[in-house]
Amino acid sequence: MPYVDGVPVSAIRTPVLAAGTGQEISLAYILQGIDTDINSGFYYNGTTNIVIRWEQPVEWVTNFGLLSEAEFNASYNGSAGCVAPTTSLSPFGYVRVDPGTILTHPIFYTTSTDYSSLIQLCGPPTTFYSFVALTNTVDGSLAWAATDWVAANNATNPICPDSPTAWGYIKFGIGYCPCPAQPPPPSPPPPPPMPPAPSCGVILTTSQGVPVSGIRAPFRSSRTGEESPKSPKVPKAPTPPKAPKAPSPPKAPKPPKVPKAPQLSPPPPFGGGNTFLVDNFPFFASCSVRDTNLRPPYRASTPTGPVNLTSTTATYCFHLVATNSSGSPCAGMNINRLEFIVNSTCVNEEPKALRAATVNGNSVYPLFSPKTWKGELYGMMTFRRLSDIFPTTPSGGLYICLELGRTSRCSTLAGLCYGRSSCVFAISDTDFTCCATSQAPAS
Repeated sequence: MPYVDGVPVSAIRTPVLAAGTGQEISLAYILQGIDTDINSGFYYNGTTNIVIRWEQPVEWVTNFGLLSEAEFNASYNGSAGCVAPTTSLSPFGYVRVDPGTILTHPIFYTTSTDYSSLIQLCGPPTTFYSFVALTNTVDGSLAWAATDWVAANNATNPICPDSPTAWGYIKFGIGYCPCPAQPPPPSPPPPPPMPPAPSCGVILTTSQGVPVSGIRAPFRSSRTGEESPKSPKVPKAPTPPKAPKAPSPPKAPKPPKVPKAPQLSPPPPFGGGNTFLVDNFPFFASCSVRDTNLRPPYRASTPTGPVNLTSTTATYCFHLVATNSSGSPCAGMNINRLEFIVNSTCVNEEPKALRAATVNGNSVYPLFSPKTWKGELYGMMTFRRLSDIFPTTPSGGLYICLELGRTSRCSTLAGLCYGRSSCVFAISDTDFTCCATSQAPAS
C-alpha cells in the first residue's frame, strides 16, 4: 500500500515527461494491484503486486528495468562516463504498445533477478529504482516515467554529472508485514476511533524513505528538459500533509457502542439503482463461478446511520447476511474479499473521507484504487483477507461500519457509492472459485 506522510494513499503519481522538452505527456502511477485485466498489460492473477500503470497516447516502444539500491549506486555514484539506463543496463526489457492502451505490469516483471530476499519481514522499506522509457515510433522522441530527473550534461548532478542525454527514474520503497490468521473473537467491543492505518499483511510503498501520497514524475525531453505545450492538462497532485508528531500515549477513551445488528432474516432484493453494473461490471479478472443480483448468496440490508455522530465524523453501518438461496451456485461460500464501486473523487481525495472501518467489531482498512471500464472512470474500495479474521464466515453474516469525515464530499454512503442511489458490491472466496455481485440502497 502506498503512503504519504504516514497516510495511506491509493497511488504514487509518476507522470510521463518528454525527454526533449520536459513536458508531461501522459499520466502514470505506481500502485498496489491484484487481478489485473489480461487485456490491459502483463497479467498476474490472484497475486498482490506493486505495479506501474500508464496510458499510451500514441504508438510507443516501451523499455523498462529495475535495480536494487546497491546496483543503482554502483552505476550512478557521480563518476564520469555514466549514460542513461537504456544503454547501460542489461537486460532491459521492451514491448511495443498500440496507441490508447492503458498498460499495467508488475515492477518485478521487469527483471530476471529475484529481489525477494532484500525485503525484510516487518522491517524498514527496501529501496528500489524503476526505469520506464517510451520511444515514439512516429517521430523517434523519447520520454521517461520519472519521480527524479537527470538533465543532460549537468555537472552539478550528484549521480550522473555528464550524461549526454536527459533521463529519469522512479525511486520508491517496499516493505511487507505478514500477520497470522486468527479465530474470530467472541463479539468484542469496537476499538476507539483511530486514523486510517494499514492492516498487517499488505505491501507498503514509500518514496525517498518516507510515506508518499503522489509523486509527480512527468516525462521530459532529453534535448531541452522542458514539458511539451501539447500535453494534456492534469490536476496538480495534492500537497502531502505533514506527518504529525507522535503524541504521548493518551488514556484510551471509552469505546463507542457498536450499533446493534438487525434481525438475521435476509433483507428483500433491491431492484433499482445500478443493476447494469451488478450484471456486467468486471470486478475480478477471473472466477470459476459468478452469481448476480438475481440469486446472490449474501444480501446487504438498508444501511443505518448516521450513528456515533461527532462534530467531525458520522458512522454508517449495514448487515451482509446469507440468503440461504438453494438456487445460488455460491451458496455457503466463505467471504475473503469485499469490493464496492465508489466515486473516483473519493479515491483521489486526500485525506480520504473514510477515517475508520470495522467488520463485526474488528478494525480493517480498505485499498482504494481507480478503474476504467467502457470509457468511464470508477473508484474501487476493496476489503481483502477477511478470511484471516474469519476463516469461516460467521453464520450471522458480516456487520460492516464505515466512519466518514463530515467535511468530505464523500461523507455519506450516497456520496461515497457510485451512482448515489445504491452501493454496488462484489464478494469472492479465497481462490476465486466463487464470486457474487449485488447492490444495496445507499440510504
